[in-house]
Amino acid sequence: MKARWWLVGVLGAGLSGGVVACGGDADGSSGGAKLEDVPARFAAAQCAAFRSCFGPLADIYFSGQSCEERFTKVVEQGNWPEVIQAVESGRAKYTPSKLQGCLDRMREGSCGSINTRDLPECVAAFDGSVAAGGDCTLDAECASGTYCKMGSTCPGKCTARGAAGAECEEEEHCASGLVCSPEGRCVAPAKLGEACDAGAPECEPGLLCMGADDQARRPGSCRTQADALSSQQGEVCSPSEGKLCKDLAPCAFDGIVGQQPVFKCIAPVAKGGACAIAFPDPCQADEWCSGIDTQQGVFTGTCRPLAGEGEPCSDGFGKACRPGAACDDGVCRTVQERGGACSSDVGCYSDRCSGGTCVANSPCSTSP
Repeated sequence: MKARWWLVGVLGAGLSGGVVACGGDADGSSGGAKLEDVPARFAAAQCAAFRSCFGPLADIYFSGQSCEERFTKVVEQGNWPEVIQAVESGRAKYTPSKLQGCLDRMREGSCGSINTRDLPECVAAFDGSVAAGGDCTLDAECASGTYCKMGSTCPGKCTARGAAGAECEEEEHCASGLVCSPEGRCVAPAKLGEACDAGAPECEPGLLCMGADDQARRPGSCRTQADALSSQQGEVCSPSEGKLCKDLAPCAFDGIVGQQPVFKCIAPVAKGGACAIAFPDPCQADEWCSGIDTQQGVFTGTCRPLAGEGEPCSDGFGKACRPGAACDDGVCRTVQERGGACSSDVGCYSDRCSGGTCVANSPCSTSP
């Protein structure tokens, strides 16, 4: 499960319908939200659904940064100015009075809404005006059930989302309920007990893929969180076999028995304390277990502060840099808004770095 993929995809499912008001004013005077307030409200609704679906796993994906803060920035910096332009041009419509119904449906859907596109309540609030086959510059302009397929030049074409087996580059290119596989095909996510990852599909939301080995190309199996997170403090656990600790407490190295490492469930380690290799990282949210070198047989270390701007990235499970920074070619760099300097896409909230500058996510945009 890829958190950023998921949240941007679900926001896209609502926002790809885009945004001239219908049955209300675009400034929110009919009782709905103003356009500039929509990203934060969408992020809040979807982060709530994410936490409801993934429980204690949710915060690991964000490495100490607020889900709401992170993805409000992602949406605003991705192509929100262009979405507002689509409203003003009439290429998309936004009905403010329908927004709350969409947000409520997102929260209620929890796991079930994560891979669902074109929720009826959200289509009522947002819908593009360009039919399939029409010219487009971003998904927000395309009518529900379609996305803006870009070629080598602008504009793109509004295109129906792909059925199972169709080529894709992003989740939004696939029909409702499908995901885009690492091989670039629309596939159904794996269900409980089915093979997952390492060449197999990812699990459907709410399930965990346990026991997969990417190097050996050995798929794992989709399991419930209750099944996977079942070991109590002090009991044996095994990250490789998918037997983890209740409430996602650290499953930490506890020694070698018969040339095999043994892991046990422990409590999180105090700031600056001694630590061991574990999943998740056993240190506090702003620290990581430094000094571990499994190649040299070193499985213990000390909790140290996460790397900051310009420092080599940390190497904890799910931890690389301090909140607000990203690991860019082995170095932590503060994630930039549009117009900021960058060296790769990961350094931009818009996820697009061009010519050393963070720019709009849409390749057709003419503004940074």
